[in-house]
Amino acid sequence: MQRNSRVKRAGIVIVVAAIVVVAAAAVAYSSSGVKALGPGGVLFVQAVGHQYAAMVRKTGEARIFIAVSSSNGPLEDLPKGSFEITSLADPPQGGVSEKKERHDLGKGLYSFDIVPAGKSQWAKGLYLFGIVVKSTVGWGTAVAEVLIDVNE
Repeated sequence: MQRNSRVKRAGIVIVVAAIVVVAAAAVAYSSSGVKALGPGGVLFVQAVGHQYAAMVRKTGEARIFIAVSSSNGPLEDLPKGSFEITSLADPPQGGVSEKKERHDLGKGLYSFDIVPAGKSQWAKGLYLFGIVVKSTVGWGTAVAEVLIDVNE
């Protein structure tokens, strides 16, 4: 069992490292004066997850908060299709999660409610989500963690 846990953690580290390398390459291209990756430039995307109303063996919402900006400042009023949130890793017995509802918080801040897919319920453990934000200004990526560890 410990070996499987170590292998899974190593896989997660590799995924996160790959995302960091892509983001670093994009920043290097844009700061060196070479045409930036994506349509027009690089977006700066930061994300953090919160358990919110999610509980172990329940279906309540977890929430991911996302800040999006460019070199010109925060990006407001991005179309709903600008955000792609993908489940990267779920704990054992945890179902794949999906985004449910978006909230515009203003000043380039957004939040998304995340729920277990289908008839799944939250399992105790760490969930990782990959976020890609695309706009006419450019694109950017981030990773968010959501720890589900509270029972009723």
